[in-house]
Amino acid sequence: MQDINGEISQPFAPGIYRKLETAAGSIKSLFESKIKTESSSSTVEERANTLLQLLLDKVELQVDIARRATTIVDALGLDGSARQRKLQELKSLNNQSSINENKNSNESQLSAANINEADIVSGKLSMSDLMKSIKTTPKTEGINSQTEQENQLLAESKRQLSKINEQAEILINDTQVVEHYQNMHQEKLKLYRKVREAASGKKAIRDIEIMQERLARQVFLNKRTFSPAEEAVTKQNQLISKAIEKRIADLISDPEVFDLMRWRQLREYQIGLKKDRFAETPSRTKMLAEIRQMWSEGRKVLATGPTGSGKTELFFHASRSLLGSEPERATGHELLTSYEIYGKATGKGFEPGPLTRAIDNNKPFVLDEINLVPNKILMRLKTDLNARPGQEITIQEENGVRHQVKDNFVVGATANVKSEKHPDREKLDPALVRMFEPLPVDYLPPEELHDMMLALLMDIKGGIQLSSKDDLAALAELCMSTTWTQKAYQGYEVELNNGDKLYARGGESTGKIATLREAVLDPGKALDMVNGWDDSRLKGKTLREHINAKIIQFVKNENFPEEDRYHLIRIFALNEFLKGVDVNELGISGLDQATLDAWNGFTGRKVKAGDLYLDANKVAKIDPFGTVRRPDGSDVDDLLGEDETEEMEDEDIDEENHLAIGIKAFEQRRREKNQSTQIDPEAKEILDQLDKSELKKFLKREDKYQIYPDKLNDIYLMYPSTLEEIIRKYREIFFDQDTQENIGNVFDLLKRFIILVKEIKQSNVNFPKDVMIIAKKTDSILETSNSASTMPTTREMCEKLVKQIFELAK
Repeated sequence: MQDINGEISQPFAPGIYRKLETAAGSIKSLFESKIKTESSSSTVEERANTLLQLLLDKVELQVDIARRATTIVDALGLDGSARQRKLQELKSLNNQSSINENKNSNESQLSAANINEADIVSGKLSMSDLMKSIKTTPKTEGINSQTEQENQLLAESKRQLSKINEQAEILINDTQVVEHYQNMHQEKLKLYRKVREAASGKKAIRDIEIMQERLARQVFLNKRTFSPAEEAVTKQNQLISKAIEKRIADLISDPEVFDLMRWRQLREYQIGLKKDRFAETPSRTKMLAEIRQMWSEGRKVLATGPTGSGKTELFFHASRSLLGSEPERATGHELLTSYEIYGKATGKGFEPGPLTRAIDNNKPFVLDEINLVPNKILMRLKTDLNARPGQEITIQEENGVRHQVKDNFVVGATANVKSEKHPDREKLDPALVRMFEPLPVDYLPPEELHDMMLALLMDIKGGIQLSSKDDLAALAELCMSTTWTQKAYQGYEVELNNGDKLYARGGESTGKIATLREAVLDPGKALDMVNGWDDSRLKGKTLREHINAKIIQFVKNENFPEEDRYHLIRIFALNEFLKGVDVNELGISGLDQATLDAWNGFTGRKVKAGDLYLDANKVAKIDPFGTVRRPDGSDVDDLLGEDETEEMEDEDIDEENHLAIGIKAFEQRRREKNQSTQIDPEAKEILDQLDKSELKKFLKREDKYQIYPDKLNDIYLMYPSTLEEIIRKYREIFFDQDTQENIGNVFDLLKRFIILVKEIKQSNVNFPKDVMIIAKKTDSILETSNSASTMPTTREMCEKLVKQIFELAK
């Protein structure tokens, strides 16, 4: 076992404590422990893989503990035996020394090896050589020591290491697991080494960026330019970053390495969400870098964006990474007083406010909702927030005492700008606006929200416990519902899955789009809808049913205007939620059961709750929005079977309305990925046979949900819209007597005719002959009535056209 640990530790931590003798000894001792435990219900192979991951995490944490301990000791300036004793104390875990660094303590700092530029850009250097060549700038005064933050991170790493030891001990007591682990192929270890190498490279790139930002901050504070030495260091580190990026790209071109790297990213999201409900997704990472860059250059930042977009959290995380401290914060409102900003005198003396504390304690200052701050206070802040390090501001509330601004005093502010959505906001004074650099902050993209949901659902092994394949579709559709509510809240046009728009009630004829005045599902609320899933699963619920219960609570909020609630229900229903829900439970006037069921495509059947566990390998392949771009192009959907369905309690439902639950989600993923493959001749033959009589037989078949599952993608590719939508329109418009007898909203019905006719005309598909004949005659009627591209202006004209078309259908 000691040899295996040697293989693990060296490539994963190049240049840092190469001889992890104690780490290897600790892992060996774990295998020799005799603690009695119960065996896991998972397979031996799965438990052996889990053990491998735990041991790899153990080595990584030991390296991290050693590195942070060294950083802290360096900051304390200890030498000789005092240094060694302090290192032993900081690294000890349960009174045991974790790492022996006697021979390698000089490697704890990234060295500035003399590697020339040609070697760096050649691509011939290993990741280890690149990381060893990163140059650090000389330590400077002016930015606070990171000791406090390093102590906190050190404590957290040691807590994680204790948990890993406990979990590993349970597995190690299982002789079958140990035997399987010892027989694992060397290729598995090579794979993990590549993953660790790529992860180390990504961290090194981020460290270089922050190092450069801190250097820029120091240059600003000293009111000077970069020295020749600093320019040389910066230039070389930029070359190193590019070389590391190229090496990472080479590593993740292997699909297995790519998947494990993606899994690690989800795990990092999970840690961030559990710690402070924040994950550094790609969009947020970019914004954090922009904030740090502007702060390093002495600029103040104004983050603007909608409610719940995470503006304040960005400032807090930028502060921690750049300056190593938490900012002081104040929140604006119409009745804000100067005491809430600067402080006030009390019987015990002066009690400083957040701005005063930020100045005195050398911290950043964040002012939320600056546009709600009264103008009188804003004018005073305009002067005080412009103070630079070394200058002083006068605190009138403290009898004119002057406070000196220190090096880490930077300023961030947030605002929802004055608009139709926020008419109560004060328009910021142009002079005040010129003080700040703008940073627009929008809501999370749906794919990033989806990844955060996956991270929340992951268990300790990195897998996700679901009840059905439809649960995956439910997660993606919750993210799309969230995005639609956010667009409607901001007054943007919402485009539905079928290419139509989300109109206001009665707005189809006028073109008025639906908007939300007060209700919005921000990312935090969307994540809350996933919480509690384990409890619901144990009660026999599917994830969609669990989310449905949360949605019902949300849309029944009577503080929202009824029109907002109506549009919320429609948005969720169009994404296949609220199926089987009694419309009376929602309490919206003018909304009937038939409309709700038509929105969500309710069939009277539901997906049967079962037991579906996705291991870490499958979780890494989940990509409903087609943004991950795996090297081999595969998707978790390719690895899963079909769900079982069962009757719902309500017996008064027509079962012939739609195809299988989940087909729409399957095809939507294909469409979003823009996949194009050769049409299977058998699939074409299947559709060619679906004439008037065959279609009805197909819809009545009990096994219609499982029929031709391997042909669904080919069937979809033959049509301009989804198979489900085509057949539903085909049946409802031409062959459904109930639809003909209950025309309902004739404007909407005629619009469906026009859309279908256009689809048939524009496609190259050989539709069944009877459909083609009806489509051509319908098109002729529409052209005669000048309605082929626009809606008729009167209800009477609509009714006349619909009746003519129904006559043709007979």
